Amino acid sequence: MMDYCGHLTGFSYNNTKQLVLSQLPVPQTDVALGAGQMKVFLALGGLHLLYAVFWTCSGEQPVYVRCSPSLFLARVKSTAFHNDLPVAPDEVFLGDRCPVTSVHPGFYEFRYHPKDCNIRIEVLPGKHILFVSEIIFRSKFSDLEASIPVACIVFHRPAPRGITTGNDANKQGGLKKRSGIANLYIGETVNRKGKGHYCLPLVPIQEVVGFGLLKNDGNKVSKNNYTDLNPLINTMINSKYTKGIQAANVLLSLRLGGILNQCQEQQLVQQVNLTVYYKASTLTSGQLALAILALGACKTPDETSIRYPNLVKNLRNKFKAEIKNMGKHNGNPLTNYYQLSLDVLALCLFRGKFSITQVAKIFEPGNKNFYFQGQFSVDTGAMAVLALTCVKNITNGKKKTDVENLNNINNHIKSLIEKILSQKKENGLLGNIYSTGEAMQALFVSSDYYNESKWDCQQTLDTVIMEIHKGAFRIPTAAAQILPALMGKTYLNVNKDSPCVYGPGDFNISTVEPITVTPPLSPSQIQVNYSVVIIEETHSTTVSVANGSVFLDVMEAAQKENATLFGFTVEERSWGPYITSVQGLTANNNNRTFWELLNNGQPLDQGVGSYIVHEGDNLEVRWSTY
Repeated sequence: MMDYCGHLTGFSYNNTKQLVLSQLPVPQTDVALGAGQMKVFLALGGLHLLYAVFWTCSGEQPVYVRCSPSLFLARVKSTAFHNDLPVAPDEVFLGDRCPVTSVHPGFYEFRYHPKDCNIRIEVLPGKHILFVSEIIFRSKFSDLEASIPVACIVFHRPAPRGITTGNDANKQGGLKKRSGIANLYIGETVNRKGKGHYCLPLVPIQEVVGFGLLKNDGNKVSKNNYTDLNPLINTMINSKYTKGIQAANVLLSLRLGGILNQCQEQQLVQQVNLTVYYKASTLTSGQLALAILALGACKTPDETSIRYPNLVKNLRNKFKAEIKNMGKHNGNPLTNYYQLSLDVLALCLFRGKFSITQVAKIFEPGNKNFYFQGQFSVDTGAMAVLALTCVKNITNGKKKTDVENLNNINNHIKSLIEKILSQKKENGLLGNIYSTGEAMQALFVSSDYYNESKWDCQQTLDTVIMEIHKGAFRIPTAAAQILPALMGKTYLNVNKDSPCVYGPGDFNISTVEPITVTPPLSPSQIQVNYSVVIIEETHSTTVSVANGSVFLDVMEAAQKENATLFGFTVEERSWGPYITSVQGLTANNNNRTFWELLNNGQPLDQGVGSYIVHEGDNLEVRWSTY
């Protein structure tokens, strides 16, 4: 983050590819220019450019620039152009007519991908990347125009070993050297016109140098509109279901996005800590792994209370129990492969002990545990890709067994990615709406394993944003699993040694849970058909429930009518209530049995506590195997 208060910052760049950055004390006469003013020297001659800016110490600089390899952020004071009078937001543009993306008191913000708005990109020696553009003012009422050239330098550094980001700068097997910018290689410049959302972070990376210049003197893209994400964030922070182990999902997601304020974070950390330390024996391996990832997503100043070695040791024991169960029960773990993938990911990121050979063996893509009723499970495959990618990154390859394992792991990742892409829908979703977020994470870290024409990220993002506004992510866990991908993050960004980033103030987080208003013409009660199906035996009834009820309400109404035929048990899990038994018949992982939810003969992709029923629905719980 730049801070040039009281300094002269100069930058020079010429045809010899020389880069000079300097910070010199500003003469007292220049500091006296006053708040919000700057003195500019601009020389254009041949192949040489010189930029220099005087900032004052008032903190009122008219231009603020910040960038990363996948984000260009510029803020300009509304009074920067016209005799200290505010100009309208629709009179200000970035580069090639890109409009203001958000309006704030006293300033306007532009937030775009560096490939948009005709932002000029140059890859410089010394691992520097230069972005150059301008903020343009065009009066609606006169022919007055002005511009403020803006530029930003990214100090490109490779991702730390074991950490892979969506724009991995250390990809293997490429013929050209990556610059760190998606689809940009050394020696190339890109000025690509944008067409909406990208797979890029919606919050900027910290390592940046930026500056602006003032002088007198486009293809429009869609906004990166934070209001699209507010429903997700409000659901996670305000929902009554954000408690216990569910809080781990929320904490992990919001920490990765740098959205929480410290007070909100402390509350969630406390919930997760209480669950881990007082209910450790009852947690499944995947639940414990998720808690470790959430608690260790970043480092807070008071991190001493978190005992990572003990937690990781406990996780290792639970993971070994999963493997032992597979040996006794025909390859079936105590839980499932989604949780086993979480286990491996947490052990990998937190230096827990595990056998790389064993991991390479059990995550063979043809394994039955990747399939649910004959259908490939996209979220399970995606979590396995993240885990295998982490293992691949920490394996040094010096031993012969490492080479063999790496070859197997690379083949597994490639095969799993192909299977994920095979489940892509016409609207861009990967599997269903709830598996799409983790599938996007897997595709972010595996771009070497598929042709970019196989996946239209733009289409996927548009569909997800549309589903957000339809209310698809009403459960905190569902919201938590989609948010990281929308902000260009993956679970591989977890780093317990990296300082936590707190809310930048760009999100409008309400403190009141949203109220759902029932249309006044809707009937207060509806009739719903409900059946319990066990092999070839079916028991049915019709119940009356309040309009807006969920599947669970129907089951409870039927149970009141006849506890023998419709009695059931339920337990709270990360996705909400989960049916464990009906008529005393209990689901069993070793036998791969479960209670399936259907409506009108079609399996549901929502849980019993979230699927809203409608008049005349034919609901069914069916004893099934996977």
